[in-house]
Amino acid sequence: MEEEVKKEFCENLKRYRKKSTITQTELANKLNVSVPAVSQWEKGVAFPEFPKIYDICKILDVSIDDLLGRYALGVTLGAENKKTIKKIKKLINNINI
Repeated sequence: MEEEVKKEFCENLKRYRKKSTITQTELANKLNVSVPAVSQWEKGVAFPEFPKIYDICKILDVSIDDLLGRYALGVTLGAENKKTIKKIKKLINNINI
């Protein structure tokens, strides 16, 4: 994914996690991942697979748009961002709920 999307995601993840008063450990336990994985996501070192993003949204009670930020909303529509938005929409459409 583009660096801008990763940066937006990691900042939003940290902000919404803290707003929900959930620790990294609690979030990791709910997602069945390690605490270092959550830490790496918040630092922008790693990026979770899409099913985990969906689970994060449910746990933090935020929309995917809120978690992924302005790029998911299509505010910045350069050629590269259009590709990213299409990828995100495709991933969302492939979720079996």
